Amino acid sequence: MDYSQLIVVQCNGLQKIQTRKNHYKQWGAPLGFDEQGWVDRFTTLEQDKWAEGDRYVTWALVCKDDPNSTDMLAHCETFRRISLAKEPGSNDAKDVTSYGIASVFTPPSNRGKGYARQLLRLIHYVIAPSSLLPPFPTHWGSAPQIAGFRDAEFSVLYSGVGDKYYATCRRGDGLSSEAGWIRQNITLRTWDVTAAPEAASSEAGWEWLGHDSLSDLEASTDREMRKAFGNDADGSYQFAILPTWCIQEI
Repeated sequence: MDYSQLIVVQCNGLQKIQTRKNHYKQWGAPLGFDEQGWVDRFTTLEQDKWAEGDRYVTWALVCKDDPNSTDMLAHCETFRRISLAKEPGSNDAKDVTSYGIASVFTPPSNRGKGYARQLLRLIHYVIAPSSLLPPFPTHWGSAPQIAGFRDAEFSVLYSGVGDKYYATCRRGDGLSSEAGWIRQNITLRTWDVTAAPEAASSEAGWEWLGHDSLSDLEASTDREMRKAFGNDADGSYQFAILPTWCIQEI
């Protein structure tokens, strides 16, 4: 396969609509959406405040000679987030940018050809600074030059296909390449709220939370996370994604 003839593009309006039509049958229909409702769901999301300024972007792998084609070889989405990071052994946290990678999809007619893997290999070079990456392979053509990105300290990808495939979406190629996304164990906290007895009708000591309360909750959660994040230093690289930019409204 001649990877030099393939490029990653930030999807235009028609391409974005087509990506949503592409994964409707696999992801939207099982949730009870009709096709137009599924497309509209994403259109509404990208108009929200949290998505402004390329915080939510749809990407596609296309042939270099037809960058506006809606016959995309593979596509995915990224979410930019304000985050915290600490170097091993440090107590000092710094504000950084991270990305979530989502909705990786290859249309059925294009599967088994390595297109999704190549798309994600290129995404590394879209979102991360060159100082954190191996040299861009010359046989892939020219490195992506998309303004407004290349600021990722780290990225997170939630896999629905196990923990091996996305590690093969490597940064670079050959002996100098590095693994893509590596599985990390995470801690989940669940708060099980028991139903209140019907007789408990008093509102004393309780505060109702509505949509207008989210910004205050977001700010207080941000402060508490920053405070807790600076409490210890160990030998590992630590990071946290902050609930900023109206993320709780998603």
